[in-house]
Amino acid sequence: FSKTLVSISMDRKVKIWDLNIRKPIFNLMTNGGWIYALEKCPLELDLLAMGVGDGMLRRVDTSSSPRSIQVTWQGIVEKITALSWHKKSMKIAFGTEHGKVGIWDSEKDKATSFNSFHEKRVYSIDFIGDKVASIDGKELKLHSGEKSETIALPNRATALNVFGEMIAFGFDEGIVSIFDFNFEQKSSKELHQKYVTCAKFSSDGSMLASACNAGSIVITKTPKLENFRKLAGHPERVSAVDFSPDSQKL
Repeated sequence: FSKTLVSISMDRKVKIWDLNIRKPIFNLMTNGGWIYALEKCPLELDLLAMGVGDGMLRRVDTSSSPRSIQVTWQGIVEKITALSWHKKSMKIAFGTEHGKVGIWDSEKDKATSFNSFHEKRVYSIDFIGDKVASIDGKELKLHSGEKSETIALPNRATALNVFGEMIAFGFDEGIVSIFDFNFEQKSSKELHQKYVTCAKFSSDGSMLASACNAGSIVITKTPKLENFRKLAGHPERVSAVDFSPDSQKL
């Protein structure tokens, strides 16, 4: 007579139950699609946010054993293509393949979507204060509550990252620019041969790493984008870059 039971459900969890105590003794979370976005929490580095092709947003605590995984799918129901943590809370901004933008408060386990949509896939997303900025390779939208506005940029933005009062944009001509919160351009340089796929500030904001569809990675000093170093070796597109917490490794 077996004293354990294995079960699966629509939340994509595999659970092993102890029939004596009638409680799960092991949880295994599976993914029902490709992982399109992965971001570490700036407040707790053991927490990761995962955007997956099955339309589920996951918060993973890597410090626990077994891994503690929190999941939401309500109001999403699409491939999650972009993620960003709020700098001072457990809120996670998300963008989807069909242009939906929203926020998941992982502490309250509540997901809400904004009324304004992009026409196509959200390439990149980040918080500007308590507002959410999102780009789709064509336009920049700024979302707050029930209001959204479109911000004019000099080129077609394909990457976005925020640190302090600096907003870094990557454009489809290989240009990288830094703007302030009033969307006034402070510096700009053509660093890549093809469109910029991603950009990320170091943890202290002193450097910016960007990559492009041709495989090159460039590291510059902010805010003037000076003293850049180019890293080669990837034969094809680089889809994500990030610095270590001490900003010494990429």
